[in-house]
Amino acid sequence: MSNTEIQQCAGNLGAITGAIQSIAEMGIAAATDLPSAVSVLEACRSMALEAESLADKIEMASRRAQA
Repeated sequence: MSNTEIQQCAGNLGAITGAIQSIAEMGIAAATDLPSAVSVLEACRSMALEAESLADKIEMASRRAQA
C-alpha cells in the first residue's frame, strides 16, 4: 500500500469515526432516561474516539515515511 493510499485510508477512517461520534453524542442527549441505550452509545463514542486516534497515528506515520 502506498503512502497516498495510507493517508486516504486514515482520512476515511477519521471521517467515519467522526460521524459515529456525532451520532453517539446525539443519541446520548436524546436517551438520557434509557440507561442501557446510553451505555451502548457511550461505548460507541469511546470506540469512535479510539479509532480516530489510530487514524491520526496512521496519518503521522505516513507523513514520516514520505519525509
